[in-house]
Amino acid sequence: MEKETVVVALSGGIDSTALALDLKQQGKNVRGIFLNVGQLSSPRQEMAVKTLSLKHNIPVEIANLPGWANMFYTIVAPPYRAIIEGSDDDARVVMGSRASALIMASYAHSIEASAFYHAATVEDSK
Repeated sequence: MEKETVVVALSGGIDSTALALDLKQQGKNVRGIFLNVGQLSSPRQEMAVKTLSLKHNIPVEIANLPGWANMFYTIVAPPYRAIIEGSDDDARVVMGSRASALIMASYAHSIEASAFYHAATVEDSK
């Protein structure tokens, strides 16, 4: 029987790493996608994702979109800029997350994955 293929949005953080490893332990064929959006933390996050990929045999697609973060920074009203600098009191950050999720879900569809997973914590939704 062929394993179910699923795609996990990987950020290099503990949430997406734990999700990917849990799905793999469940016997799923896990594929990852990482969006390099040009943030200062992107090189460190990408290295963490590549390490996960090598250590646990999880193929990862790296999508380099260095202007993505700047695009939202310039077209979205100033309260969004506060979020980039550490404030979490404006829900418009969701707009960028949804657009990123659309890109990643499109990738999942292109490889005919049966599901797309994106890890988040309660703090991420504030």
